[in-house]
Amino acid sequence: MSAAKLALIIPAWKTSFLQKALESVERQTGSGFSVYIFDDAGPAGISEIVSPFLKRNPEWSYHGFSENMGMENLSAHWNRCIQKTTEDWVWLFSDDDEMEADCIPAFFRAIESFPNHQVYRFGLSIMDEKGQISGGNVSSPEIISGFDFGRMRFFREFSSAAVEFIFARKAFESFGGFPQFPAAWCADDAAWISFSGEEGIRLIPGPSVRWRFSPSGISGSGGAWTKKKTKAAILFICWFNDRFPIESALPSFRAEQVIWLRLQFVHQYYLPGFAEAIGMVFRLKIPGLSSKLRAFQDLYCLSYVYACKVVKKAPPKGFRLWLSQILPAF
Repeated sequence: MSAAKLALIIPAWKTSFLQKALESVERQTGSGFSVYIFDDAGPAGISEIVSPFLKRNPEWSYHGFSENMGMENLSAHWNRCIQKTTEDWVWLFSDDDEMEADCIPAFFRAIESFPNHQVYRFGLSIMDEKGQISGGNVSSPEIISGFDFGRMRFFREFSSAAVEFIFARKAFESFGGFPQFPAAWCADDAAWISFSGEEGIRLIPGPSVRWRFSPSGISGSGGAWTKKKTKAAILFICWFNDRFPIESALPSFRAEQVIWLRLQFVHQYYLPGFAEAIGMVFRLKIPGLSSKLRAFQDLYCLSYVYACKVVKKAPPKGFRLWLSQILPAF
């Protein structure tokens, strides 16, 4: 077996689909990779699920942390897991997602054919708790620049999840790891933009990964997680605009970012209050009174209207509906 070049890292905390995730890893063919399972001081069931896999695959590595870090700072937990490995390439996977059997050989073929990139990505399928495919983007542009990746995310042109990316350790170290966004929400998006550099993000032809959307994951969680994700989404918009000030200066582009943020609210069943929405407009540094009013209308009024129509399946009414009708519309 050749010397390992790829660290396949699984930060484990949930048990619901961990066995399926590990089974998909076990089905990988070829060589040149090492498997690391990091237990973030999770429930006892994690070690019980992992144990048979370690017996069948003695080259796999398991490490249990005594302190849970992911609940308070998931980005820092990702970073500490990666820092415990040494391979040139890193695949940060998940404890509830799955990969098709030929993913790792496909990655090695990609870096041999297209060696100048720092970030590679697989096609992505989205599945539910029962494993039923509900969407994704198995095919996408072969190369996406950092700016275009962010633009496509804001314009809702394709879905993205952390598990579809493999990145170079030297890029990870050069940028100081994943940024410290609450709940690591959008931290992966910012990382791919930073890590990819001028070469852009390269699509790996062939197999895809399957990302699971479920209430047990951060994406499907509400409560305190919702406020963390909201704060992180605003930080990501500001981070992106600071990085690409010229490209992001167009009012139409800023309007799309606000729509993206509003849709985050709708998907998270979250309605910001009047003063909170005003504060968001100023944190987003929306220029011009007219644009500020439109942004406020979107975040405070239209989030309510869409939540009623799409989520609650009920007609909107009251102050927010009235205000949405008198403010300038997009």
